[in-house]
Amino acid sequence: MCCLHKLVQFILGTAYFGDGIGEKESFEIMDKYVSLGGTHIDTARLYADGISEEIVGKWVRSRKACDIQVSTKGGFPTKDNPEKGRLSEKEIRDDLDKSLKALEIDAIDFYWLHQDDETKSAGEIVETMNSLINEGMIRAFGVSNWTTKRIEEAIDYSSTKGLKGPSASQLRFNPAVMNEKGLISRLVGMNKDSFEFYKKNKIPVLAYSSQAKGFFSKMAQQGENA
Repeated sequence: MCCLHKLVQFILGTAYFGDGIGEKESFEIMDKYVSLGGTHIDTARLYADGISEEIVGKWVRSRKACDIQVSTKGGFPTKDNPEKGRLSEKEIRDDLDKSLKALEIDAIDFYWLHQDDETKSAGEIVETMNSLINEGMIRAFGVSNWTTKRIEEAIDYSSTKGLKGPSASQLRFNPAVMNEKGLISRLVGMNKDSFEFYKKNKIPVLAYSSQAKGFFSKMAQQGENA
């Protein structure tokens, strides 16, 4: 069973820790989240150039928060070449090593592949992730911004080979129609077909930008034309 089965409905994202939200306020947010029953903090190597991971790791150590699960993400394209995937074994391992050092933990509870790299077969990626599991560097993995076609390929390969496949999918999912400037085109959002795929295959989905980055708060304050 995937380690995500222990999670409540709300996971704390930390995209702005170290980039707009300082360490003190980040600690206060994590303290409040845990006081409300939260169990899982999600960060990424990309966030604030790794500072988010450092803040999360420092908080976990200072609070001795052994019961809090930490997930992070790697494999995101570089700023210089945002359309080129980075899911070779070397690239995944390089990002994971940096995350482990930043968080100062021995293993990642749940490791996300932040974006797909279609130059690599799904099977090749699954093999890499299983090697990391067997080496004790991660405990489970999921995919972010993958199409359902690629997820199905990864699941089929892992089933055929007796390996662990992706346990969950993370993608943009909210009630708004989003038109975000500056985002690369390969970010994947929920649609009707993919919703039916996840429901049919009982694959857990984690929504990012679930509140459309403040759109609904702004609309409530300023009206529909805000």
